[in-house]
Amino acid sequence: MGLALKDTEYHRYTDYLQWTDNNCELIDGKAYFMSPAPNLDHQEVAGEVYKQIENALTGKKSRVYIALIDVRLANQCEVDEQIDTVVQPDVLDVYYSNKLECHGVREYWLFHPTDRVLTIYLLKDNEFSKAVIVAFAGETAITVLDDVVIQWNELFMRLPQAKDRINE
Repeated sequence: MGLALKDTEYHRYTDYLQWTDNNCELIDGKAYFMSPAPNLDHQEVAGEVYKQIENALTGKKSRVYIALIDVRLANQCEVDEQIDTVVQPDVLDVYYSNKLECHGVREYWLFHPTDRVLTIYLLKDNEFSKAVIVAFAGETAITVLDDVVIQWNELFMRLPQAKDRINE
């Protein structure tokens, strides 16, 4: 299912900066409403993954961010005023996946906490290889970050059990 259009006008990053509602993405000049926020299970898994990555990157130049951030996907030599694609990497859409390929994103992960699986896309020869589905078990290396591995058993030991959240 695609995202709903905000309007039919053509927009650039300069327009995006003027918007008062923060629930839109800009893809090839078209404004789209973003999908709803992830559920609690997804937030908890993402938070625990963030902690492990943050700990592994201590003392290194690489950074990890937990909150969604605007990612400007510029074409070659494009300045801010010309950019027509601004997204918050949160959901998979075939079109969105193609945008990531075109802009050289080397790896991205999609969490499926209910099923306890992870879908990994890796860029090879300028296109994403077939998706790799990995169970939340053992460990999973992040290929674009040397020596960074997610320990799934450790992660799930720290998560609250569903029964603990019933009365929240």
